[in-house]
Amino acid sequence: MSAADVTRAAFATGVSPSTWAKLVRTATGGAPYHGALYGPEICETLLDLLSQYTASPSLLAYLALSLGLPATAPLDLTQSYQRTTDAPLVPLYVYVRTLTHALGTFPSRLPLPLAEPLCKLALLANQAYHNPMLGPAPSAPNPMLAPAASPLPLIPPFVILLSALAAHPQPNTPTPTAVPELFLYTLSLLQVDHQISSLTPGEKHSILQAIEASYAFANVFLIAHKGLVRVQELIRMQEAGEGGIWGGLGGLGMGMGVGVGELVGAQEGGAQGQAQWAGTERDKLAPSLPLMSLLLSSMVEHRSTPFGAGSTPASLSLLQLLHPTDPTPPEQLLASYSSLLQSSISLITLHPYPPASASPASTSPSEPAPPGYGEAVLWRAFVLGRLPFLLAELGVGSGEEGRQAMEGAVKGVFDEWRRELDMCNPPGPAGAAAGAGFGSSDPVDEEARPPSFRIDLLRSLVGSDLLSEEAATRVCPSFTRQDSPLSIEAAENMSTPEEYVEDRLGGASAEDALAFLTRMEGDWRAHRLLAQWFLDRFGASAKSGEADLEQLSGACRLLYSHRLALELISLWTPVDGFVRTASEFLGQFDFDAVNDPQSALGLYGEVVLFCQFALSKFNFPEHADSSDPAPWSALLTPSRPHPLRTLTEDERSLLARWLKALFSPNEGIDDPMLRATDPAMLLRLTTTFFHQAILARSLDVIDSETLHNGVGYFLSGLLSWTLVGIVQYLAAEAERQGPYSSLHFEILQMILVSESCPKPVLAVTGASVLRVLTNARLANAMQAGGVNVQAMRDVVNKALGTTEDPFTDVNCNYRHTLPSWSDNCQSAVREAFTQAQMNKVTTLEVDRWLDVLRPREFIEILWDSCVAGASMGAMDGCRIVTAFSLSGLRSPTSPPLLPYFLLVFVPGLLLDLDWIPRPQMTANMDTLVSIIVSACHLSFQLERAFLKTADGAPLSIELRSRLQPRVWLNALAERLEASSATSSHLLSKRLHVVLND
Repeated sequence: MSAADVTRAAFATGVSPSTWAKLVRTATGGAPYHGALYGPEICETLLDLLSQYTASPSLLAYLALSLGLPATAPLDLTQSYQRTTDAPLVPLYVYVRTLTHALGTFPSRLPLPLAEPLCKLALLANQAYHNPMLGPAPSAPNPMLAPAASPLPLIPPFVILLSALAAHPQPNTPTPTAVPELFLYTLSLLQVDHQISSLTPGEKHSILQAIEASYAFANVFLIAHKGLVRVQELIRMQEAGEGGIWGGLGGLGMGMGVGVGELVGAQEGGAQGQAQWAGTERDKLAPSLPLMSLLLSSMVEHRSTPFGAGSTPASLSLLQLLHPTDPTPPEQLLASYSSLLQSSISLITLHPYPPASASPASTSPSEPAPPGYGEAVLWRAFVLGRLPFLLAELGVGSGEEGRQAMEGAVKGVFDEWRRELDMCNPPGPAGAAAGAGFGSSDPVDEEARPPSFRIDLLRSLVGSDLLSEEAATRVCPSFTRQDSPLSIEAAENMSTPEEYVEDRLGGASAEDALAFLTRMEGDWRAHRLLAQWFLDRFGASAKSGEADLEQLSGACRLLYSHRLALELISLWTPVDGFVRTASEFLGQFDFDAVNDPQSALGLYGEVVLFCQFALSKFNFPEHADSSDPAPWSALLTPSRPHPLRTLTEDERSLLARWLKALFSPNEGIDDPMLRATDPAMLLRLTTTFFHQAILARSLDVIDSETLHNGVGYFLSGLLSWTLVGIVQYLAAEAERQGPYSSLHFEILQMILVSESCPKPVLAVTGASVLRVLTNARLANAMQAGGVNVQAMRDVVNKALGTTEDPFTDVNCNYRHTLPSWSDNCQSAVREAFTQAQMNKVTTLEVDRWLDVLRPREFIEILWDSCVAGASMGAMDGCRIVTAFSLSGLRSPTSPPLLPYFLLVFVPGLLLDLDWIPRPQMTANMDTLVSIIVSACHLSFQLERAFLKTADGAPLSIELRSRLQPRVWLNALAERLEASSATSSHLLSKRLHVVLND
């Protein structure tokens, strides 16, 4: 057995530390023991076990004994301990290296709370042995004659560890001291004369980048930060002696550094950042129609995420791609603004209004909009309302050159895109020609026709100060300024727009408020005020009183009842902020202090329904910003009943009281019972109520009438907000039990076809229900039991706004589409490549394919399509789409693709390239280099944009995990250097030449 096997077996059987040490020495051949040979394996095994059993004292004893310390020694730095052996199982330098790389990675292989005791062990061992903490140079051929190892390579992992400790302090725990002390001790061993000069350029850049990142923990670990600043000064002094600051640095590592000078800034060698990408102009992604359409599509598609249109800082950062250089030449400004306008118009043409026959004017505001109507309104609201506001915040069109470029771009679009602009016109009144617009001689009364898209676009640009009124008149002589419909209505009622919005939404009836929101759907200038009203209403709910609950529930009811309100608001403010505020309000609400518990419970339910509706619609993760559950996780009603043995005493008591009140004759729900009920606990246990009631009915403990009477309580305003988990439970049980689930079918039908079933319940659970209803075997069983399957399907389809079931065809047979997902994805990718190559509007829903394909499968499809496209001379289109797919920011739940591509896919691809003919390998290598450079350059542009927007504030962990092109390229460089494959050396040379040309 190996030392690792002995260690694992000893820990599993509870062997004492001293016995374990004897077994390890026996397994490794007895005396003499070679710590440098076996120490890494033992240390890795112990740390791996500790990551799984973090609270195990025996593992810490194993570690202490392996370092030559007493196994029972307390971890106290004020003590000093005698060594137990002259040849410890794990030499100190092995332990320090292994521990540093285990803790200094992202994510860390070990829990952060373990960093302090494990670093204390290293300091104690150093006191006991007085051995070189860093040992010999790791790659030395003869360790006995090798010089001492340098502490410089340990700087990046130590910086990561200290940054994590500073960002995530442990509650009720003092600031760590052993970690910075160990770090400073290693820095004190630096031998400046030959260790700095022996660094490769890539190592220097990695270390300097880490030192720059240390400013994030400067306030917490000031001494450690000062030590790093001193190292930075020493490196620059040494470089200045070799030919000036940032001068004379070459080599592969430098080539893989990708723009460190840009990150450090002009005061620390900005000339390097300007020269870093020289010679790679062909692989840079300049603003173009395909790139801008991909960017805008991503912003709207992920509008509710931290990287979408709803987040102003993220949107401003993404739109900085319009200015790839600073300053941007006038001709580049004109091309950028033209591409932005063309992509905006093209995306609107992809989302036209439905035919006049499908107009939503006659439908209720709470009914789903006709297919296509919501997307048409949303895109016009974004292009005319949200996008100009963001561009104005970014400073687009400022200055004489900017104004001239914007006017030239608008004039060019109006002259050359007449057909596309006509296609963007809103639908006119009955009898109007479909293409009536600019220059049309249509006889329909002009006052009855909505303004043409041209006029709306100019009013939007002028209103945001992106275009002067004189320039708009020069572009379109018929242009006139006009107040928005909201301002006109407000003036007719002698109030300001803000006061009128408050009156219509806060003081009117629910029906009038919904009608007002419907009138404001097409008024893109009103959406910002509407979003601000909802933001203020949610923000005013911090007191957690009964009056605040009533106001908050009213706002929530409007958002989930109206067909488009939440969609339009999501363009202006992150929806997860609404859900977070509402969740925290519910968690703090004091239900015992209310005057009318029945009304309060119903209002409480309105807020819960909104949260569940928003969580389902925008697919928010259960864990936000950290590993801790998000505030809304308690509102995700479980679709499984709780086993009785797992319930607490309070939960069992509540379950007994409510089962008796709901499903017993001559019982009911009274105010004292409601006051004694925790609504959150009630929400968690509703599926258990139904499970127990159905079980009681199947055993004839209760009759059908009692069961139906109990279900009726959940169709009232008092408890209908708990139905999401109940419907999901009933659908899951019906699918699991099949023909034997007649009771579940019966209750499911009773809930779904009831007029009292809230619309959000149907919207959230519709997909689960349709999956059951479209199963031919289950549908036949339900119909045999008297269940009206078609009526249930009609109700759900109406709630979802669909005209047919997504799971079946017209003959109610299953669509066996899963085997063809990869084929469908390949078709979508190649279509996007073709559109981009033809300089047309380009879209690709990457997240949609990553929901059904693994990242490797998706990347393989991208690569195969790129190879095929390059062979046909369509590399430009392939480059644009692939770079944005790999580097673009999407949903936080979507895996980042660029690090996977560089560190997993590329090394495997290189092994395959060695086995193909040389000409084909060269062509594929050209394609690979172009993709790597384009994707990393785009990622670096995004990183620089977010750093500029942050203005010195540290980026979030989510952003840092997706915007680290330098780190990934340096890691790829190390793998290429270590590989002996021909293709690896070829890629290494090509990247070096391209990135340093």
